[in-house]
Amino acid sequence: LIDTIYLTWHEYLRYELKDDNLGNQDTLTAEQVLAFPQFRYEDMITASGMNPEAIATLENELGLKIKIWLTESAFRELGEKPWIYKWAQSLVNIQNYSLMLTNPYIEIIMLQALHGYSSTSAINHGHEFPDDFPAYLDQDSCSPYGRTATAFSIYFWNYISEGMTHMQEIKFENTNGDHLGVISVDPFDGDSELDNPLSPEVGYEYAYLMGWKFNNTSNGEERAIIINIADTPKTIQYDSNSPLINNSNLRCIQITSLNSSGEPSIDQYITGDNDLSFDTTNVFSGMVIPPYSVNLFEPYAGYSYPWYVSTDGSDETGNGSVTSPFATIQKGLDSASEGETVSVLNGTYYENITWPSTNGIKLIGSGQDNCIIDGNQIERVILFDSGNIDSTTIVSGFTIQNGLGSTAGGGIRCKSSSPSLVNITIKNNSAPAGGGICCITDSNPRITNVLITGNTATSTGDGGGIKCKNNSSPTLTNVTIADNLATDVGGAISCKNNSNPSLVNCILWNNSPHEIYLYEYDASNSLPDTVTISYSDVLGNEAGIILNNNGVINWLAGNIDSDPLFVDSGNGDYVLQQISPCIDAGTNYFALDGDTLINLSSDEFSGEAPDMGAFEKIFGCMDVNATNYNSEAIVDDGNCEYPPFVFTSPIEGESWCIDSTYAIKWTGGNVNDTIGRLHFSDVNANQVELTIAN
Repeated sequence: LIDTIYLTWHEYLRYELKDDNLGNQDTLTAEQVLAFPQFRYEDMITASGMNPEAIATLENELGLKIKIWLTESAFRELGEKPWIYKWAQSLVNIQNYSLMLTNPYIEIIMLQALHGYSSTSAINHGHEFPDDFPAYLDQDSCSPYGRTATAFSIYFWNYISEGMTHMQEIKFENTNGDHLGVISVDPFDGDSELDNPLSPEVGYEYAYLMGWKFNNTSNGEERAIIINIADTPKTIQYDSNSPLINNSNLRCIQITSLNSSGEPSIDQYITGDNDLSFDTTNVFSGMVIPPYSVNLFEPYAGYSYPWYVSTDGSDETGNGSVTSPFATIQKGLDSASEGETVSVLNGTYYENITWPSTNGIKLIGSGQDNCIIDGNQIERVILFDSGNIDSTTIVSGFTIQNGLGSTAGGGIRCKSSSPSLVNITIKNNSAPAGGGICCITDSNPRITNVLITGNTATSTGDGGGIKCKNNSSPTLTNVTIADNLATDVGGAISCKNNSNPSLVNCILWNNSPHEIYLYEYDASNSLPDTVTISYSDVLGNEAGIILNNNGVINWLAGNIDSDPLFVDSGNGDYVLQQISPCIDAGTNYFALDGDTLINLSSDEFSGEAPDMGAFEKIFGCMDVNATNYNSEAIVDDGNCEYPPFVFTSPIEGESWCIDSTYAIKWTGGNVNDTIGRLHFSDVNANQVELTIAN
């Protein structure tokens, strides 16, 4: 039994050019040809046998389903062909096919095969492009040129819609007038011989952007296609909480045809021989759609977004891309999904951040010296308050300063959260307790290569640097805690109620009134604490730790009590001097109860062993003019080497600097003299003794 009738329909989108008595021929302008499919849409649908209402009537009369297969529904110009075979034809056709598919009875659009292959199929895009593509010699739309320009239109549709079950049109707002075009010029308007009723007239309004969203109802996958036929880029923006596509990993393939100047164009011939530009970009809450482009949106599971934040960005108009960053770190974090990175550029950000409940976000600053989060004495700088935050959540590359905690934790507060804090400085923060960091209620952050200094615990007064309470056991590796103040107890660290921090390769120095304080037993502190310390420099050794008969100190190998000899702690420089006892005094491996706290390879530290403290000592030449300049050195070793000094074309009075100490000055004669005078002096113009060797 027959239940469906398939109708094939041969319906070109055709523009017939007219000649006047002098042989002049009308041609469409660029904006007219791109608007042509929208202009002809109603006629193509309603004035033809494809009229959905007529087909619905026929279905009812026959009692059968009806489907349409379109054949050769491409754009054609009869007469001269200024736009056929070019990217213009591809953009016209892809619009036309998009509009045709609004007819629910059209099931497939068929084309003759690419490059004159003998078969006819829906696209035949599986064929390789032949090497012997013919030169253009006024071929018609059935030629390889015509088929290629047309076939790309279908190919992009096939690619993005494959496996999808449903589609819906994307509507674009035009509140600022950017998404609608108006025909401004009709070159044959008013010429009775050339005035063509099939050309868009002056004042005709058409859409620059056309888009479709696809989805598969079985697996939930979503995709989209957006076409821009304007000669300028268009910005699309949508609410990140209600995105165009509900997929946190999304990329866009932007396809354009570039002219000889590298700019998007519509009048380049399309052969498929590397004459299209494919640019893959990442999709955020909005993006720029290039001129004259086809844009394919698809999931990309292998990618993790980098969201960008800059002091020059905007939370209102920015989309988090590197070219349109957000202005605040909070906006970047709120936009990020699990596993994604928020990259923060140089600058000072005055913020009081509440970390979202999303685990695994990596907040990466440009460096402690250049990237600062300042609490501005309003509230703490960062609050973690979610039970699902673990060590895959990372904060790195910042200075965190001037926080003022209303409760414990002036710089960072971790409640039931265990992030990784790496390569940061936490300074000049204050709170009732935990001036630098508060770890409370099952919080076990990993703290690595961190400087904690100048922080204060005020009213309740415990834990100037770090407060640990209620089953909170941070692990500290290569941390310097120095010059912090608690008005009551525990200048560096305070511990209460089964809190068991572990310290390896750390420096605790000049914290007041104690380095470490364990609370005595009472109703609120019913469980003892344990502190494990190894390969660390602690002022006062074990005497600097107050146990109150309610805890245990695991004082393991490698600990010392020696002035660490910071370069200039009074001015905030906690780098180690070259003669510091903490240099090469750490360990590259340490494990505790099956948990590896540190495991460094030899190329991850300088010298025989890692240093204690936050800053690994890297000695080397720091003069950029030297041949052995070391960009990673933080202390000059005084062994810079320089290339032989060569001076040419001397002018009387001209000086050359050999290095930062000595200079040569030509004090007599001119460039053509065979005899002149060289004056050697130090930078203070004092005469120096010169030894000439070899």
